[in-house]
Amino acid sequence: MRSAVLATRFLLEMCLLGALAAGAWVLGGGGISGTLLAVGVAAAAAGAWGAYVGPRSTRRLRDPQRLALEVGLFAAGGAAVWLAWAILPGLALTVASTVVAVLTRAVDEPAPPARK
Repeated sequence: MRSAVLATRFLLEMCLLGALAAGAWVLGGGGISGTLLAVGVAAAAAGAWGAYVGPRSTRRLRDPQRLALEVGLFAAGGAAVWLAWAILPGLALTVASTVVAVLTRAVDEPAPPARK
């Protein structure tokens, strides 16, 4: 079960980056400016995730702060999907991601040792 939850989580994390990029592209008006905004937003989200949520991060937040950041990013991704396409897929992304974030903790995700 743990493997299935973590695989689903990874797929939702990739969907998050795509959703944020799509929403940023729409906000940027498409074209070059939209593309630059999309790349910047996706890179910023990936950087924040890697720095504060990623299992191997040396600055990984503890729960409940980490869960709050995850839910906030997933809510932003859901809002971006709503902006770019429709509300129902955005809600689906937000709800599914939040449920999987909680399930990840329920299957007792081990934290790898900190790097020296």
